[in-house]
Amino acid sequence: MSKYEDPTQLDYRYGGDTVDDFAQKYMKTVAYIFSALNELRSPTGGTLTQNPEAYQLKVDDNKLYIRNQANTDWILLGDVQENFGFRTSASDAFLTESDVADNGTAGKLIRADASGKLNADILGNAAKIADKAIQMGLDLADEDRLVYDKDTDTITNRPLQFKVDGDKIYARKDATTGWVLLGDLKQNLGFRSSTDDAFLTESDVADNGTAGKLIRADVNGKLNTDILGNARKMAGKTFAPEDLQDGQIPVYRASDGTWHAENKGTVGAGKNLMIMDGDKMLGEYNGDEMKAIDIQKSSLTKALAESTGYGIVSGCAPTISGLTVTVGAGIVHLADGKRKEIVQTNITLDNADPTNPRIDLVYIDSTGTVAKITGTASASPNVPTVPTGGISVAQVSVAAGSTTGTITDKRDMLPRFYNTGTVNVKDFGAVGDGV
Repeated sequence: MSKYEDPTQLDYRYGGDTVDDFAQKYMKTVAYIFSALNELRSPTGGTLTQNPEAYQLKVDDNKLYIRNQANTDWILLGDVQENFGFRTSASDAFLTESDVADNGTAGKLIRADASGKLNADILGNAAKIADKAIQMGLDLADEDRLVYDKDTDTITNRPLQFKVDGDKIYARKDATTGWVLLGDLKQNLGFRSSTDDAFLTESDVADNGTAGKLIRADVNGKLNTDILGNARKMAGKTFAPEDLQDGQIPVYRASDGTWHAENKGTVGAGKNLMIMDGDKMLGEYNGDEMKAIDIQKSSLTKALAESTGYGIVSGCAPTISGLTVTVGAGIVHLADGKRKEIVQTNITLDNADPTNPRIDLVYIDSTGTVAKITGTASASPNVPTVPTGGISVAQVSVAAGSTTGTITDKRDMLPRFYNTGTVNVKDFGAVGDGV
C-alpha cells in the first residue's frame, strides 16, 4: 500500500496555527485514518489504490489482484470464490493428485503418457481406427468384418465372404459385388495332387553340380557345373556348327562374330621347318614326327664348335623359401652333348654359420642332377667354383645365424648353337601339334 502521510500537519510555531486551524487539521487527519482503515478491510479502490505499492493486494469485482514487483501493473490471481477454496458444496471441491492415475483405474482420471496417449480401454464408440473415420450402421450382422474403403477413405462393415467351387476358392467383399478367384486349391495353396506334384524346398538346391539337385548361381550369377547339353556360346560368341567332323577345329571369325567348324587347312596350312646351310637345305621338319638331321659335315659345324658347348637352353629359374632353393623345370645341354629335360627340384642348404656369412652355389652337374656347394663361412666369403662340366644356376648369400638366404640368379644360358651335331626343333619353339 502507499505509505501513510499526514495531509494536515500541525504548525506549533509562534504565529502558526490557531486553535481553529489545529481543530480543522485534526478532524481531517482522523477522517484520513478511518478512510485508510476501511480500505484495509476492503481494498477495492479509493485514494490509497491510486498510488499502490509493489506486492499490494486488492479485490475488484470478486477477483483478487496483486501488484507486480516493478509496481507497474496489477496481476490477476483468480476468482475469490472459485479458485481459492470458497466452494459452494463438498461435491464442488478441488481435485488432488490422489484423483489421478497413469492408466485405467476405477474412479480415477487418467494421465497421458510421454507420447500424449492414454493407457486405458474405452467403453464409448471409437470414431476412428488408424486415423480413418468409422462409418457403419448400428445394425451389425453376424460375421460382419471391418473393411477399409479406399474410395471413401473410411472404415465400414462388410460381410467378407469366401466360397469353394470345385478346386477353386473365391472371395467377395459384399453381397452386391462379384466373386474374385483367389487360387486353385491343389496348385496354388499347397494341396498337391501327388508327391510328384509337390513343391521344391531348399534341400532340392545345391551350390554346384550335385546329383539330383538344382544349381544355385554364384555371386557372379554363374553356374558352377559342367553341362552335357550343347553350349550355344563360347566366350560370349555364338557357336554355329551343329556337327564337328573328324579333324575339324572351332575357329572364331570376327567378320560375323561367330565360331565355325573348319578344317585345319582353312586356318592356314602347317609350314615345314627347313634347316639351311647357306642356300643348301640340310633337312626339313613337317611337325608330324620326330626327325634327326645330321649336320656334322656342313659348314654349320664350325659355328657349333665356336659356341660355349653346354648350358641352360630354357627354364631352370631359381627361387628360395627359407633355406630351400627350388630350381624350376627346364632344358639343358650337357657337356657330353646330350640334351636333358630338368624336372622341378628342391634342394635344402645347410644351416647358417652362427658367426660369419657364407655364399653357397646351386648348379646342375655333368649328369644333369641339381646339386649344391656349401661355401666357406668368412667375414668376406668367396663364391664356390662351378665344377668342370657343371652348369651354374644360382648363388645364395646366407647371413650369420639366419634362417633364410638371399638368392641371385646366375643361370648359364646357352646360345642357340650347340656343340652336339644334333638340333632338336623344340629348342626353337616347335610344338609338334601339326600347326
